[in-house]
Amino acid sequence: MKNIVAVLLMIVVVLIGLVGMLHHQSANVRDLQRQVAEANAKFADKSRTGTLDLQAKCAEQARKDFADWGYNGKDKLADFVSHYNPKFDRCFIHIQYTYGTEPLWTSRVVYDAFERKGYGKYLWHTDKVRKFWEVPPVECEVPLPTGDNKTCHSDEEFTELIKVYMGEGDLH
Repeated sequence: MKNIVAVLLMIVVVLIGLVGMLHHQSANVRDLQRQVAEANAKFADKSRTGTLDLQAKCAEQARKDFADWGYNGKDKLADFVSHYNPKFDRCFIHIQYTYGTEPLWTSRVVYDAFERKGYGKYLWHTDKVRKFWEVPPVECEVPLPTGDNKTCHSDEEFTELIKVYMGEGDLH
């Protein structure tokens, strides 16, 4: 009987030791989780700040490009939207310009505001005989991230295709 009590006493001592170790490990895990959460919060803050800085630089470059191309900002038929796209780490600018009388022309381009590499072009004009929705674009092409060029057949299709670069914002 003494042997059984001694074995049971040893088991109790081992269990108490295991419970103590488990409690200590739980405290370590909670501390590590807290440290990870703090690090993630700091990283998110720095990432947000960096993205905001890049967006501001992008907007500034887009305004400069818009002026460099001869649009003075007073021309109510020309407008632009800039977008810093973190996925591509690029500053895209989308310019829309309408000019002429008969026919009336609409030009839309998307390009990298720093490198001036093209990412989309659209050209359309009115027709004296056909309704505006019956007139296909003269030119409508967007190079996709895969490297393939996609020919589009409408203003709406162009708008959808350039969302990969410009995001979901107002594109008209």
